[in-house]
Amino acid sequence: MNGRIPGDVVEALCGAVGHVVVNWAFVEVAVDTCIATIYQNAGGKHIEREIPSAIGRKVKFLRRCIKQIGALSLYRTEGDQLLNRVNAVKDTRHMLVHGCVTGYERENHAFTFAKMDTINNRTRHKLNPSKFTAQQILDDGTECQTLARDLTRFSQRLFEAFPSEDELNNGPSTIGG
Repeated sequence: MNGRIPGDVVEALCGAVGHVVVNWAFVEVAVDTCIATIYQNAGGKHIEREIPSAIGRKVKFLRRCIKQIGALSLYRTEGDQLLNRVNAVKDTRHMLVHGCVTGYERENHAFTFAKMDTINNRTRHKLNPSKFTAQQILDDGTECQTLARDLTRFSQRLFEAFPSEDELNNGPSTIGG
């Protein structure tokens, strides 16, 4: 590490990383809502036997569904665009959450994060670094925020287009009674 990171920089870094992490949670909830609606109500259970849990598998599942399920064809273009945006920020989020700061370059406000990964069929470890400028982290946090909003709106439209059997039989559900 190029010396100690000044306290005000550490504080700003924590805020920027927190902005990514908090907004990513909203992204994942919206992705999960899309999956729940498609899996349960639009035929997704015929595409994949098991509901995916890792973000990479979630994206692949949604892409397969919007491509293969005819009733989802109206959502294909927007869905692909949203999933492209998820893919564009998921690796940054992963490194920020699972890596640690191993370097700081004061002159260009760049941070190196590193995390241990396994290689050779999970028989060896390798340290993988990634460098991010402060501006990249801030921009990705903002993208997570707008992506969460856009995905939430998209998931709501899917939910309205493909209501569950309970919704059809008993009307809209409420939370908290």
